[in-house]
Amino acid sequence: MPRGLGQLTKLQTLSKFVMSQNSCLDFRCHGGLKEFNGLNKLRGTLKIKGLRRGKESASKSKDSNMKEKIHLQDLTLSWIEEDMDE
Repeated sequence: MPRGLGQLTKLQTLSKFVMSQNSCLDFRCHGGLKEFNGLNKLRGTLKIKGLRRGKESASKSKDSNMKEKIHLQDLTLSWIEEDMDE
């Protein structure tokens, strides 16, 4: 998802948010979970795909402020499968 999406503070509908593998690809930067911080008017259904596991990811997820998304009726979180041997 593009960086700056979080500036759309009046956004009410967002059905899918796909996390990027890298924060910048081909000079185009992509936003992460922190883009959700000010999107407190979201309602309906939201699916977040491509999440990663781990301490660093957990601390970044706090930046999303998901507890303030009180109008969401359904939230689906989908993690990527990572090789644990790496």
